Amino acid sequence: MASVLAPMADQNLQQKPSREEMLDKIDHLLERYLELVDEYQKTRIQLSSHMSSGFISLAQSNFASRVRYGQDQYDDRMKAWRRARISQTDSGLTKLDLLSLNLTPTTNTSESADQASSDEKVHPDNDQQPRHTKDDGQTINTENGQHGRSPEKSPNRPSDESEEKIVDPIRWFGVLVPQALRTSQSHFVQAVDDPIPKLCNILREMRILESEIGRTRKQAKKLS
Repeated sequence: MASVLAPMADQNLQQKPSREEMLDKIDHLLERYLELVDEYQKTRIQLSSHMSSGFISLAQSNFASRVRYGQDQYDDRMKAWRRARISQTDSGLTKLDLLSLNLTPTTNTSESADQASSDEKVHPDNDQQPRHTKDDGQTINTENGQHGRSPEKSPNRPSDESEEKIVDPIRWFGVLVPQALRTSQSHFVQAVDDPIPKLCNILREMRILESEIGRTRKQAKKLS
């Protein structure tokens, strides 16, 4: 019986890490922790740069225009432009990602006017033919005497107005907004898209490393 327990005891002793191995593990953990601290500081500088540039551009837009741009002009029907997704990596770390939602494109009045004028040039005869509409919804072409019924919307066809669309928030302040306001929006969007999720992921990993370093140090003290 003693001969059977002896190999098992030797195997348990071999499985326990030595003090030198524990110290090497602590060194690797501290090295990774310092890398995260450096990355955290650089990301904080990047976030501060975007935020300061955004507020400076916002102040310039308020100075150059008579209209006041700020939180008092926010639309109460605002909708989220980004959505956060929390997932788990293969190593067990929690990761935060931001998903960009589709926006309604901002139309330019000059481009729409040019497009309308080009359509009139391509189809010049559409406006020259006089048409009269009866009360029952029928359309009469006075030149050739043809009768036609005006197209009706199908109840099964989804209308564009009923579809829920996310409008660019800069359109709350009108179509012709100062360029500084667009620059301010771009800085704030960049701050939300890149530095903020990155900081959350870095802080999460740093907390996990702090717990791992403390646990490894306790194990190393027991072996000393």
